[in-house]
Amino acid sequence: GFYRSPVDFASDVSLTFTNALAYNSKGQDVYKMAEKLLSQFDVWFGPMLKKFEAQQGSSSTDFNS
Repeated sequence: GFYRSPVDFASDVSLTFTNALAYNSKGQDVYKMAEKLLSQFDVWFGPMLKKFEAQQGSSSTDFNS
């Protein structure tokens, strides 16, 4: 399928990492990797979201609908 917005994509990515944290023990490699990636995702995703919003022009886009 397709994502309706970048925020929908970010939500699924975040959910994936959050689930990895929930279903793996704190010392496991999967847990450690998910923890690092979750903390970095906003840093990586933020600039892309800003670029997307800029490309949308002056029309206001509500990603929460």
